Amino acid sequence: GVPTGGGCYAVINNSLGPGFGGTVGILLFLSNTFGVAMYVLGCVEILQDWVPALNDGVLGNARVLGAIILGSLFLIVFVGISYISKAALIFLTAVILSILSIYSGTIYHSAEPNEAL
Repeated sequence: GVPTGGGCYAVINNSLGPGFGGTVGILLFLSNTFGVAMYVLGCVEILQDWVPALNDGVLGNARVLGAIILGSLFLIVFVGISYISKAALIFLTAVILSILSIYSGTIYHSAEPNEAL
């Protein structure tokens, strides 16, 4: 039958057995854990580059900024996806603007061949 929840892990666990499913589940957990750590570190670096005030004092520490970002992500997960999905249009707009900024940046820099990045 159709699995009620669990996503791809539930499908693998039901199809290939609990031994293989458990191994895949551990690997999925570890990959998500390291992925979130890398995303948070990337966000901290960008924030410190864009906002010079974050480089001074206690907030200049990347660990503190990372903990704040991770705490905000925890709150988003704790609140639940039903509330976050109501703001999907805002997130979609941010993604579209990001993609458009990539194209506009490419066109802008290709128009000035003598400028180095």
